[in-house]
Parts: sequence; C-alpha cells; structure tokens
Amino acid sequence: MNKRMLALCMAWALSGAAGAAAPTVASIEELLEVSGAEQTTVAMQSQVDELMKREMDAAFEGRTLTPELQQAMDRFRDKAAAILRETTSWSRMKDVHVRLYAETLTQEEVDSLLAFYRSPGGQAVLNKMPLLMQRTMLASQERMRPALQQLLVAQQELRAELARMSAPARATTKPAR
Repeated sequence: MNKRMLALCMAWALSGAAGAAAPTVASIEELLEVSGAEQTTVAMQSQVDELMKREMDAAFEGRTLTPELQQAMDRFRDKAAAILRETTSWSRMKDVHVRLYAETLTQEEVDSLLAFYRSPGGQAVLNKMPLLMQRTMLASQERMRPALQQLLVAQQELRAELARMSAPARATTKPAR
C-alpha cells in the first residue's frame, strides 16, 4: 500500500512539472531585451579583452621586451580578442540563449522575471550587476595569483619527478643493433 501511495504522489508531483507551459520565443526575446543580455555580452567581451591584456602584461612583468616582441604580443592579443569577440558575438549567442532559456524556464517564470526586471529593484540589479561582476572577477584573479604560483611549483616538481623516473629506464634500455 505504501509503495502504491508513493507512486501516486510522485506521478501527481511530476504531472504538475510536465504540465507547465513552455515559454514562447517572443517572451524569451523580450526577457533578453529587458535584462540587457546583449549589452552584458558586449561588456563581458571588453572585460575578457582587459583581463587578457593584464595577464599577458603580468606574464612578462619585470622583463624588458624588445619592440619586435612587444609588437608580436600586441598582434597576438588583438587576434585572440577578435576571435573571442566573433565567437561570442550576440548574433551567434542569441539563439543559444533563447534555446537554453526555453529548456530551463517555464512561461510563468519568464513572466515573473519580466515583472522583476521592470521593477525598481530589478532595474537596480541590472544597473549594478556589471560593476559587481567586474569587481568579483578582479577579486577572484587576486585570489588565484598565489594558487597559480603554487601550481607552477607543483608542475616543476612533477617534471623533476618524471625526469627522475625516466632516467633509470633509459639507463637500463639496451641499444638496438
């Protein structure tokens, strides 16, 4: 009896989730517009460009680069930024966003989000989120720098260990005749 009751309860619970209306493409596009998804994408691209520049500068910190090497680094950074901008452009990403929102949200949830983003609190979130995300990214980078140094040390230790392990193998290997 308990198993039958459990099965009925699960079927009832799942039927509600399955019966939720899928959002329309128009409502998702409206949500993307109201939430500033395209502007967020463009802002993220700029942040990635800036992050790449800072990381490349940090990689050569304390070294004097020749003009030729500096030009090569600048060309690489420009090329990498262009590739990333093209790959993550809104024209390429919009359909992905629409599909993911449609797979994840119900119409009721989209409608609730639209109402929220149109409210004063929602507008405050939209206006302050880019700065919050930028500050979070910078704080994360600061936290990661010591870890990256530790990872480099661990990598060097692994290379040394692997070299020691392969050295006896080379000594015992007989030359081919």
